[in-house]
Formats: sequence, structure tokens, C-alpha cells
Amino acid sequence: MGRIADFIDQYSNRNTRKGYTGAVRRFLASVYGEPTDPADWEHLADRYFSEDRDYQGDLLRFAGNQGDSAPKTVRARITAIKEFFIFSDIEIREKQIRAIRKRIPKGGAITVEKDLDVTTLQSIVHHSPVILRAMVLLMASSGMRIGEVLQLKIADIDLSKGIGHITIRVLQRGEGVKGGQQRYTFCSTEAVGMVAEWLKVRDRYLESSMNKAHGLNQSKIRNDERVFPVSKSTIAAMWCNALEKAGHSSRDPVTHRLQITPHSLRKFFSSQLALAAPRDIVELLMGHSGYLSDAYRRYPKKQVEEIYRKAEAYVTVHMTDEIRELRTTTDKKMQAHSEIIETLVQRSLAGERRIKELEDLTRTLSDYIRTEQE
Repeated sequence: MGRIADFIDQYSNRNTRKGYTGAVRRFLASVYGEPTDPADWEHLADRYFSEDRDYQGDLLRFAGNQGDSAPKTVRARITAIKEFFIFSDIEIREKQIRAIRKRIPKGGAITVEKDLDVTTLQSIVHHSPVILRAMVLLMASSGMRIGEVLQLKIADIDLSKGIGHITIRVLQRGEGVKGGQQRYTFCSTEAVGMVAEWLKVRDRYLESSMNKAHGLNQSKIRNDERVFPVSKSTIAAMWCNALEKAGHSSRDPVTHRLQITPHSLRKFFSSQLALAAPRDIVELLMGHSGYLSDAYRRYPKKQVEEIYRKAEAYVTVHMTDEIRELRTTTDKKMQAHSEIIETLVQRSLAGERRIKELEDLTRTLSDYIRTEQE
């Protein structure tokens, strides 16, 4: 392989590999300009480390010329270049690192995102094809990441229990679960219905994909076991199209990025489910690593499922506020009635115990009196 390929091969996560490759190429382009032939990136990398370069100065200039990018993105690129230097036996001292950090723009992501409310989400779903409808309702009610949804296999989602039972697995080379820890989550009855509708036409979609392949690996397409056998770029194009039709394709005036993205569905799940479920349960289902181990110990899956069922209305998209409020009120009344019935049952049992104690005492006294009389 080459220097860049050997460096990237250290990492198993697909997103890390993609991000680090982009950062290295961006850095080399800042020194030499972008090559006309993509195969020349490896030649530029070898050339760079064969020359007597001012590595600190190059990195300082690179950090200072990233004003068009979000601060979080710049920090990620600098981290990638530092790791590439270390891989190439170039040491950047701590004093130099502090100087480089001062060049990085301060703050977090600078795209101003819009909140995704139920009305907006309903409009997006209405203007989506069936595959995107299924994905949107699945993500909004499960808290799954887009990468996790695209790696989900048919065998890992159970649609037979009302709400969907989902297993999110760790796949090869770090794909699937962020953080590398397998987990489970659930999706709404509404999402189950739409996923079932998508699965009815999924085979026809694959057949159409094979017809468009024109000599590519058609057996790979045919044997795709994923629920949604599409690429991230395909879904991104569908999402943009649905936003435009729904009138919600606004972009940040500074970054020019969409203000409503598929990641907004995960935020929707987080905020909505938290209205009716403990925060630990929400974080557990979203797969936040800081909660997984502890929450798994504290909450059996059956208990988590019961909590999710009670909160399901809050992550159901096509439900009016009136129906959602009525359902919530009904659930509360049913819970109150259950508590009242439980109290009455306990009182009844206590009464029966007292009656039995009195009967036993009466028999004991009768036996005592009879004995004394004899």
C-alpha cells in the first residue's frame, strides 16, 4: 500500500477512516495544491516527509486557514494530522501543540439548527417515499443513529410484538454501533407498520437496483440482508428532496448546511421520550456509552420495555396533541385505578387475615372453656 493507506488501516471505524483520509489530503493540498490524479496523494505524502519541512509551521498555517469550517471540524482535522505525524515518526512537542491550539477557532459547531417538532416531522414524512418514511419513523421512535439504521439486518428487528424489538450489533471493522458496544432499543407501533409496508416492496427495490447495476456485483445486491439496502448518500439525497417538497430545506447562512438533518430525528427522540421516561432509560436506548453499563445493571429489559410502552405516544409522529394528551391522561387514570385496586386487594387480604386470626382465637378460647368445665 502507501503511507496514507497504512496509516488509515490502523483504524477500524469507517467514519474515522473517512475523516482522517479527508484531513490528510486537505493538509497536503494546503502545502502542494490538490493533485489532478487521485493516485498522486501517496506520492505527495512521501514527498512531504522526504523534504526538510517546517512541520510546526505547516501545521500552524493549516490550523489558521480553516476559517470556513466549524471549530469542532477543525479540531478533528488537527487531531488527524498530529496522528499522521506520529505515525511518520515526526514528534510535535507540547509547547508546539499549545501554539497550534491557539490558532483553532473557539466554540462548538456553528451551524444553527432548527428544532424538529411533530408538525414539521409529519410534513417531511408525507413528502417521503416509503423507504424514507420507514427510516424516519424508525429513527424518531428508537433513537438510532443513521449509520446504525443502515446496518440493521432484517433478522435483528422483531415486528411481531406490537412495538418493535431491535438488536443493534457490533459489525466488522467497527461499523454499526458507535463505541463498539452492542445494545437493544424499541420502535413505535407506527414505525413497525411502516417498516412492514417497506418490506413488502423491498424485493422489488433490490430487483430494480440490480437492473441498474449493469455488470456490477449483482450477487452482492441480491444477498443484501439489511432492512434498508441503500447507501448513506442515497438517503441524504432522499432527505434533501423531502425537505424541499415539505418547505423545510433552509440552510444556515454561514455554513450553508441544512438546519434539519437526519440527526435531528435522534434529538427528537431524546427530548420527546424524556417527557414520559427516566433520563437513564432514554440514554440507555440511545446508546450513550456513559449510561450503558450502569443502566443495563439497574433496569432489566422487561422493565425498560414496559416504560417504553407507556411513553410510546410521545415518539409517535402521526398522533394529534389532543389524542396524545387523552392517551397520556388515560394511562395515568389506569395507573391510578390499578393502584386503588391493589390497595383494596391488600386491605381485603388483611381483613381476611384478621378474620382468620379471630376464628383461631375463638376456637382456642372455646377449647379452653370446655377444658375448664370438664
